Amino acid sequence: MHLASRMSLRERFPFLLSLGLVACGPSDLVSAGDEPSAESAACVPNDASTGGPVRALEIGTGAADAFWPSDDGDDAQLVWGAQGGLMIQPVLRLQREAGDPPRVCLEVDLDHEIDGGGDEISKGTLLFLWFTRHDDGLFSPVIDDFLGWDPAGFDGVALTLTARVDGALASGEQRRELRLQAPADARPP
Repeated sequence: MHLASRMSLRERFPFLLSLGLVACGPSDLVSAGDEPSAESAACVPNDASTGGPVRALEIGTGAADAFWPSDDGDDAQLVWGAQGGLMIQPVLRLQREAGDPPRVCLEVDLDHEIDGGGDEISKGTLLFLWFTRHDDGLFSPVIDDFLGWDPAGFDGVALTLTARVDGALASGEQRRELRLQAPADARPP
């Protein structure tokens, strides 16, 4: 019989906690009083950090160093997620202004609508993301935007994607009509 199977949950918790701490390297631990680095700090704005001035927001694809803005009618390639769901992977670009910090935490709200309504599509995604300054914009990372499970129900369907960002530094909104395309792979990974 294994040691873990003979231990109660109360006995296992400290054991599992100690294993987790041992697995952390010295750089993963933060001493009392230390501030986390900007690179590792969580992006969690508070309620007072919304309602910034409106700036131009663009929905696109790619990354900060290779961004392609989307136009109405463009294709949006569906991709399989790790759990077998379907998603699109947009990137957002917010207009940059002089004095913007290298990174800013913003609330991101992505809303989905499809032709004829339909309950088979996810209503949207709400998350907090670090936007990084690059050239003329503040860029989100690639967003795994979950839509649903059935590829047959989405191929060729018109999706209205509305992106909103909000924070103390800035806010913005854009809506795009995109045509969903079946995933390149026939089955999830």
